[in-house]
Amino acid sequence: MARARLDPFMRDMTHPVRPTRLGATVILLVLIVLSLAALVPLYWMFATSLTPSAMTVKLPPELIPTEPTLDNYSTVLRQPNFGRWVFNSLVQALSVTAVTVATASMAGYALAKLPFRGSRTLFWLFIMSMMLPFEAILVPLFLVVTRLGMVDTYLGLLLPLMVSPFSIFLMKQFIQTLPSEAARRRPRGRGGGGSHILGGRAAPRPTRPRLPRHHHVRCAMERLRLAPRRHALE
Repeated sequence: MARARLDPFMRDMTHPVRPTRLGATVILLVLIVLSLAALVPLYWMFATSLTPSAMTVKLPPELIPTEPTLDNYSTVLRQPNFGRWVFNSLVQALSVTAVTVATASMAGYALAKLPFRGSRTLFWLFIMSMMLPFEAILVPLFLVVTRLGMVDTYLGLLLPLMVSPFSIFLMKQFIQTLPSEAARRRPRGRGGGGSHILGGRAAPRPTRPRLPRHHHVRCAMERLRLAPRRHALE
């Protein structure tokens, strides 16, 4: 059976090296420290929200508010446009997520399973675009949205975020690890087109963990082995 072609930096991921117990402990400690460091901004945001406005600029800052208050929350909730702000956030989050998953899945499937002339060059262009910070394209993006007349509209808010190079890269690397034999073996005339293969085989979906095939047999044999001991104790 032919094996799926992988990029050079993905070949090592197919045969991972298991770390030793000491190495696993060190990795776990490093991950714990990094996780705590990632939670510091969230804690600081929550602690600042409970701090009075006059105390937020105090030096040195207070890690734990000495006079916690809920005035900041009540001030925000009393704003007349608070409902509109929440609605806009929900529309942006749901729409951008759905469209990004769809476009990234289609582009990643084409780059991973449908090789064409210039596909590798196009993929590396996506990689290069990921190196550009968003601040570098913020002003040109605003000028484009302004000239298209989409300022202060939902389309101008959603359209620039619906295609993500990082999402395409992530989906391409995931789909590339899937076997290609099923997609090649099924005829396209019998419902096996690219959309069916993409939706049924390549698209990621939540899966339920399955027990090993012989797990139930082992459980039954263990019960039979322990049955005489139970009768003897009784």
